[in-house]
Amino acid sequence: MTTRFLTLVALVIGCTALAPGGIGAQAPGSPLVHVDVSVVDDAGVPVRGLGPDDFELAVDGAPVRPAGFSPIDLALPDPAVTATPAPGLLAPRHVPFDVERNDDLIDRYVVLVLDDIRPAGDDAAGAWMASTGLDVARAVVERLTPADRGAIFFTWLGRRQGLTGDRARLLAALDGFAVRPVTPDQCGPAGCLVDTLQGAADILPGTPPQRKIVLYISGGTPVPSLPVPAAGAAAATAVERVYASLQRANAVVYSITPPGVVAAAPNGAVPLTEATGGRAMVGTVTGAQVDALFRETSAYYLLSLPIGGADGGFRPIDIRVKRPGEHVRVRPGVFTVTEPAPPATLSPLEAALVAPHTGATLPLGVTAAVFAAPDGREAVVSVVAAVTGAAASGAKSWQAEVATTAFDLEWRPRASHRQTIEVTPRPGAPTLTIDVISALGLLPGRYELRVAADSSGRTGSVFVDLDVPDFRTAPLAASGVVITTLPVPYTASERLAAVLPVTPTTRRAFRAGESAEAFVRFYQVSGDRLRDVDVSLRIADTRGEGIIQGTEVLPAAQFTETGFTDWRFVLPLDRLTPGEYLLTITARVDGATEVRHVRFGVVR
Repeated sequence: MTTRFLTLVALVIGCTALAPGGIGAQAPGSPLVHVDVSVVDDAGVPVRGLGPDDFELAVDGAPVRPAGFSPIDLALPDPAVTATPAPGLLAPRHVPFDVERNDDLIDRYVVLVLDDIRPAGDDAAGAWMASTGLDVARAVVERLTPADRGAIFFTWLGRRQGLTGDRARLLAALDGFAVRPVTPDQCGPAGCLVDTLQGAADILPGTPPQRKIVLYISGGTPVPSLPVPAAGAAAATAVERVYASLQRANAVVYSITPPGVVAAAPNGAVPLTEATGGRAMVGTVTGAQVDALFRETSAYYLLSLPIGGADGGFRPIDIRVKRPGEHVRVRPGVFTVTEPAPPATLSPLEAALVAPHTGATLPLGVTAAVFAAPDGREAVVSVVAAVTGAAASGAKSWQAEVATTAFDLEWRPRASHRQTIEVTPRPGAPTLTIDVISALGLLPGRYELRVAADSSGRTGSVFVDLDVPDFRTAPLAASGVVITTLPVPYTASERLAAVLPVTPTTRRAFRAGESAEAFVRFYQVSGDRLRDVDVSLRIADTRGEGIIQGTEVLPAAQFTETGFTDWRFVLPLDRLTPGEYLLTITARVDGATEVRHVRFGVVR
């Protein structure tokens, strides 16, 4: 059973659980810096089972004891989850949740940085990337699960993909890969690679402090090297700022390049791979070596070091293991301040909305669904944000301000909405989750939907990928799936009520005996001859077995003059035993197919 589903069970039953405050305790006046440490044997295999007394630690040359110590041992990617399921055996674990949350426990963060620049006169580098490099990138993506978060960056013009648990989106980004001739003067002063690595580091959240992976793949350009800063020095150069950002996120860098492409390390400089606790992989990379990368980054130790001061200066650290035949991979030091302060002109809500990575001080969940507008080319996007808040001591209610903005690929805001809610909890239930509903109008295209909320100084944010189709040209199109427990329009938004006859919710766990239904609107090009549409549904259990299946035909006459019809399905909660399920809806007409998935759960 997934962690997300266990959390949903707690919410439905009404329990409130407080997690421990992380590793170690913050000593007054002595800031803690979390450092991830790998220990491997002579064969490079991770060493498990060590305790704090097995390490020798020094900061600025002086011995210290860790303020916190946590051995981390993640399960390796399970082929039962990562492998493409056999036909008819798609299970909940194979599909990401349609509600994105900022408090999910993510197994792994993996950012792929692909070099799509072809140096002048170096056709071999581009050829290697288009074959071997791309194959390695796909092998990494195919080992990710919906419980992981992956992202794709390119050093020049590729189709960037932000952090997502949707493997199909990551593979689509790789499918658009193409090498391009680029001259050095076309990049910024720091160079295209350093700028791209900075962007990759920035999107990684610093909380939780688990290890994240940045994997750089290039046919001709090695990773940059870091001249180890002097004690007390600020992060002044572009490479030092990348290093500081990677440290903030506890991210290690690995690189994969063909033979002969090796980072230079003049005058004691350290390649960024080694400087972050990763390593360079040179030459032929097989599936077994990709598995080794996952194995190395899944078992490590997280130490909290008491680093005094917060001046931003570099503090050399030295971590060793006392046992012979075992070796430490760790950063040579840390900067004491790595998170830049937001501009003073921004409110906390605005700062959360434009930050490079999501924030989780305030729990937040977001789901979105796209509908064709009654007239015109613009679509209507239903956005539902689940905001969890609590009243202050002695107060009867709490407030939250919620902002939603859709940014296009050029980072231009295209639509936004802002509202304030006031919540009066029931007696005895101080913490409450509320669905906050809004609607945006957007033209067809790709967007990043950002939702941020602020309640009494606590902020949270969620970033969601959004594809808006052109409903006027597709032979068959479908809205997103909306789950509802209130089958009447949300009249507080005229724009939403015009396209959605139910009130959407973020809830995905229900008790037997409750009433909940799924809603989809199907579209055909109205100027064409309307056709019958075949619709099938399937509810699968955790094994992928279809325990409820059915088909029906939506006759052409059921479609309106503007070419749409509604489809509803009441979830058979009374017929399902407690557990997690996957609802799959498939529509077909004349070779066109639309598929939608929703994971949901039934609790006692």
